[in-house]
Amino acid sequence: MSTCSNKLARCFYCAIVTFSLIGAEFTLAAEWSIAPGLGVTSTYDDNIWLSQKVKNQILDIRLEPNVTLNRESESSLISLNTEWSQKKYISNDKETGGLFSAELNAKKEFARQLFQFEAGYVESSTTNSETTGTTRELIETVKTETKLSPMWRSIWTPNFSIDLSFYYSNVEFEKSNQQWFDYRNISPSVNGLYQINENMQWSVGVGESRYELQDVDYTVDSLFIQTGVDLELNDNSKAGLILGAQRVKSELKQRQVTEEAGEPVFTDVVLTDSSEQFTVKANYKLELETANIEFNASRNITPTSQGDVQFTDRAELRGRYLWSENWSNQLSLIGEKRESVGANNATTVDGQASAIVRLRLDWQINEKWKIYLAYRWLTRKYESQTEWIDGHKVTLSTRYSWDKKVFMH
Repeated sequence: MSTCSNKLARCFYCAIVTFSLIGAEFTLAAEWSIAPGLGVTSTYDDNIWLSQKVKNQILDIRLEPNVTLNRESESSLISLNTEWSQKKYISNDKETGGLFSAELNAKKEFARQLFQFEAGYVESSTTNSETTGTTRELIETVKTETKLSPMWRSIWTPNFSIDLSFYYSNVEFEKSNQQWFDYRNISPSVNGLYQINENMQWSVGVGESRYELQDVDYTVDSLFIQTGVDLELNDNSKAGLILGAQRVKSELKQRQVTEEAGEPVFTDVVLTDSSEQFTVKANYKLELETANIEFNASRNITPTSQGDVQFTDRAELRGRYLWSENWSNQLSLIGEKRESVGANNATTVDGQASAIVRLRLDWQINEKWKIYLAYRWLTRKYESQTEWIDGHKVTLSTRYSWDKKVFMH
């Protein structure tokens, strides 16, 4: 992680400039606090690559220290959370993995304005054994991701407000056996919120997204519009529905070589494809004294790092039950279908259907120390295959948080 400090500085430079422009009032008396923590997680996966032919079993252990720094006043909040993780595969002492992440969240309230800013940097590395030709060698993959997401809310009336949002993401891969492309995503949007009554809120938004693969001349431009409503059905339940339309246009530039009179002739060819699709998000949440149930369903359209556009239909039913003040368990049932298509159908990626079951048991020993045990069953079927592939994963994790240290400025 030799370049970590430089990339992290770039990630938060925009935040520092933004906060300096807010004014001197932002730096008045506030409460500062720092909270360190340490976690240890062990995971067993009996089919980590979800392969039918060769099932690679992995047992790993991760050391996860983290530090959270907060600054809070009556009208502003800054939170910086950093986490380090080092993973060791016990089943193969030559395979390792590491992660460093930093997240910055800030909020500033004015009389009729609200400003929020989120920035993040994640660098993860893995070293795995891979087969190249007839030999097996260790391949290191390093992935870095930088995110910036400011939002400005203007409150026009007690019932109506407008949000201006911007999202930027840049992902880079470093791998001797390259399988992914570096990519960048930029997405501005405008969203209006109207509080119809105390139980109903209506929203409408428009936005544009541009996705660029940096290793090849490939872009995906999306223009979307959506509208939705959030309902508070009663004291214990809420529901929401968002419907949208999205126009997706992809463009892939290629150079073709032909021969004329024995000489090579290079011709630039542009492959384009456009389509209109609908998107939907629906949710329902029921909160009781000792339990809650949540249902989410969605259809999304997103580009991927392999140069294709992915259509995802997903439904999830999630429940949580509180046995006591210290014990609780969670259950999630997930069904998902994905289809991926490249520019002008030039590269069609194998579609897949998946079913996932997740179980989790949490034990809050005291205010500082907690433990959880989790199990995940995943089965998946690709369009090109006739059989479903299963995978099982068990995770045991414990985390200790020291007392928060508070000091004033």
